[in-house]
Amino acid sequence: MNRPLLVICLLVFVGSLLFAADSPTGLVDDAQWRIGMAAIYDDAADENITTATQGFIRLLLDDLKDVEIHELGAHELLSLFRRYQEDGERKALMALGQLHQQRDELLFELAPRNGAYEEKTKAIQKAAMVLLNWQNLTLNQMAFPEKLPIEMVPVKDLSPTSAFDDERKNQTLVGLLTIHMHQIDQYFQIEIQLWQEGTKKEIWSGTTLPDDLPLAVEEASLSLRGLLLGRQWSGLRIQSPVDEALIAVDGKAVGVGYWESKQQIPGTLRLEVTAQGYLPWTEDVDLAPEQIQTITPELVPTNISTVLVNTVPPGATLRLGSVWLGETPLMVPLPERPVPLALELEGYRLRTLPLLPETERLTISLELAEPDPMAAWEQSRRKLHNSIAWFAASLAPTMALFGISQNYAAMNRNSTTTEAFQYSYRAYNITYGAMWGSIAINAGLLTNVFFKLHRYLKAAEELAD
Repeated sequence: MNRPLLVICLLVFVGSLLFAADSPTGLVDDAQWRIGMAAIYDDAADENITTATQGFIRLLLDDLKDVEIHELGAHELLSLFRRYQEDGERKALMALGQLHQQRDELLFELAPRNGAYEEKTKAIQKAAMVLLNWQNLTLNQMAFPEKLPIEMVPVKDLSPTSAFDDERKNQTLVGLLTIHMHQIDQYFQIEIQLWQEGTKKEIWSGTTLPDDLPLAVEEASLSLRGLLLGRQWSGLRIQSPVDEALIAVDGKAVGVGYWESKQQIPGTLRLEVTAQGYLPWTEDVDLAPEQIQTITPELVPTNISTVLVNTVPPGATLRLGSVWLGETPLMVPLPERPVPLALELEGYRLRTLPLLPETERLTISLELAEPDPMAAWEQSRRKLHNSIAWFAASLAPTMALFGISQNYAAMNRNSTTTEAFQYSYRAYNITYGAMWGSIAINAGLLTNVFFKLHRYLKAAEELAD
């Protein structure tokens, strides 16, 4: 089988998963990583405990507000699939029960509509097939994203005797975080636990004075961060002694004067801090997992006047005359007289402009490089021909699937046994869904033909000019 035909068959198969009627297979793109947070109060809890607990929770949520995405592991994917399957089975079972009840009510009607009982029977058979599809669903038939947005869900106050896992299930939560605080003399004893699928995990516990509550929040936040992110993390703070200093991490400008991140991947980062009137500061920093490192760069004053040169996008090679200086953003010594400054970046046009002695800061926008008109026309013509060929080849599966689905539809209408009805219904759903998947591919390829035609005509006009 040649490559274009193989790709078309694959697209039809994927499209059939997305468009099949009554099929639970497909892409789950609306899921969220829902984590609940609840306070636990003893019967003897007073107003002081209540106020401190609520304040602790608000501070904790505020410290974790930058944690927005959770990366799924293999076990979590399986757990997410099971919840999705159970929810689908529950809804299908409810629909089937309602249809049975409606058909039974027809038996007590004095003058039921002609054919109503047979219609309900057909609907029951169809609903039974939907339930069977959910029961036979496998993880391989689903497409879950590797990352999910995190949703922190407030949960009502609980007591130490509450059924925590039942509360988690009722709220459709992945996990339930409980914060239990009680007072011993002038100290607060705090315990944070995670309830997840019938298991309890100790997250953090500590004792603190009321005035040190923010420090306890920071410690608890560090313990929760890896759990919420689903991966290892590292933290980095950069505090420059010069407020106007530009901070760059791995060549990308990230802040001015101060920058902080608690979502870095452990490893080595290249830090650069530059400021007017100071020598550039650079350092390679190794970030350890689950730790926050604070860096205070030592900027050395200089009498040499400098200028910050930056580009949009950053990372361009900078040359002053024939001397290579580095990559933007970069502090460059100011010349005594105007000199040519050249900036090069792959995929963008070479930019040359004069660097003047009185320049204070320079930000240069780079323009995308324009291809050769003849080469662009040849490329657009070739892509247009390929798009037409792909569209023409994609029509054959659509026509074939339409004919096959109609044969199964006729077989379903004329079936006299439950086995024949189920077989023809399943086969019709598969082929009909595959047909609509193929039609979607046809529409996409036809749109691509018009897009390539537009590009071809535009290239032809530019070539004529």
